[in-house]
Amino acid sequence: MFQKFTKHNFMNTLNQTKSFMGNAYHHTKSFLGQVDHGVRIAKKAYAILEPTISHFAGSNNKAHQGVMKAVTGYDELKHKIINHHDTIENHVNQVVGKFKKLV
Repeated sequence: MFQKFTKHNFMNTLNQTKSFMGNAYHHTKSFLGQVDHGVRIAKKAYAILEPTISHFAGSNNKAHQGVMKAVTGYDELKHKIINHHDTIENHVNQVVGKFKKLV
């Protein structure tokens, strides 16, 4: 009886943790998707405006250099996040698989 009780508690705690983490994951992923969508629109808008800005600002355009540096930094950060996401997803799948075998 005690073994069944502790197994039940363990599974209940595991399910609550899974639910909490799943909700946090989906909300964060949705938010970052919205941010990424905004950045893509900003990149397209800048691509349209850039020739005009360069024409009036001249060849030594610090604003253009700053925008390009920001875009590069964003792309690098996005790449790192995607790589970490894939790594974490693999670890979670391994852990879930092991728990399924346990129970």
